Amino acid sequence: MKKRHRLEILSSVEVNNRLPLVKRIVRDIRTVHRERKRNEKRFAYFRNCFRKVVSREVEETVEKIRMELGAMDSDLDELRREISSLGGILKDSERGWVDFFSEKDNRLVFLCWRPGDKEVLYWHEIDKDHNDEDMARYPLQHDHCRGEHGAGEHEPRSEHHSTPENV
Repeated sequence: MKKRHRLEILSSVEVNNRLPLVKRIVRDIRTVHRERKRNEKRFAYFRNCFRKVVSREVEETVEKIRMELGAMDSDLDELRREISSLGGILKDSERGWVDFFSEKDNRLVFLCWRPGDKEVLYWHEIDKDHNDEDMARYPLQHDHCRGEHGAGEHEPRSEHHSTPENV
């Protein structure tokens, strides 16, 4: 039975206070993810070899890689739980994107953090597809998300707005 976490609504200040640990965990997630991808390729190669040439050495290599992949899956699951325990949701283990629930104008939104960001800089709607590279992310102003910090109007992040100034 999976343990359910209480939905934690965070301000950008609260998320930024957690980022030093989130950054270290995400660095580990991305490292394990890259290593797992390499091992998947090795696994496919040796499994294909084993189909062509039956050999004890190849069979042992295939089994060893299978066990390494299982261990990496366990490591990734544990790292995801660590992100979750900090109030985050890992959206993409390859890119290291993490979202945090917040509130803006009395509705749930995500604060989004990506590796390379020194702090949470953007938010987006809950229902937006996170896999879309051009997803509408809105810059946080100094007013932050969540009621006690105020909520203002935000402009979508894009260099290609059709406004009178740049048309």
